Amino acid sequence: MKKKIAIILSCVLVLTCMLYGPVVHANRDQSNMITKPYDYPIKPGTQEWIALPSVIERREACEIPQEILERMTTSALVESVITYPFFIDTIGAFNSFEEGLNWVATYFSGIDELLSRSDACVCLRDYLLREKDQYELLSAMDVSDKTVEQMRQCSQYRSAELLLGYMESLD
Repeated sequence: MKKKIAIILSCVLVLTCMLYGPVVHANRDQSNMITKPYDYPIKPGTQEWIALPSVIERREACEIPQEILERMTTSALVESVITYPFFIDTIGAFNSFEEGLNWVATYFSGIDELLSRSDACVCLRDYLLREKDQYELLSAMDVSDKTVEQMRQCSQYRSAELLLGYMESLD
């Protein structure tokens, strides 16, 4: 009899934990959320960037701490992923965007965090709508007239479009 009671209590405890866990996650303290995109401590082209002797050290310097990722709103996270200095590696260097995304995700945890968010597609669409005019303006420019930063912005926008397509295909 004691064994049956212990089993029943164990089942109730497990079910309570399973049901309560998502509620705690959904009701995160909104006042503790980060609403601004991550400001990477080093940026391509700066002296700090150039001073780091390897790509690995540059990647490590641009990793967003997990506790910050978890506290970011999805909109802030979207922009942080899109502006991640190595995010443009997802296009052009691999056979497919998915292959490039998987590679970048091996060393940048922001992608996995974004993919885990239920509102990621909505926030990506919002980002693309906000940036569309700027992208169209830059795309219309002759390549020889664009600065490196303007070319980077075009690549970021294109990567965001591909990311949205990829995420929508997962649903």
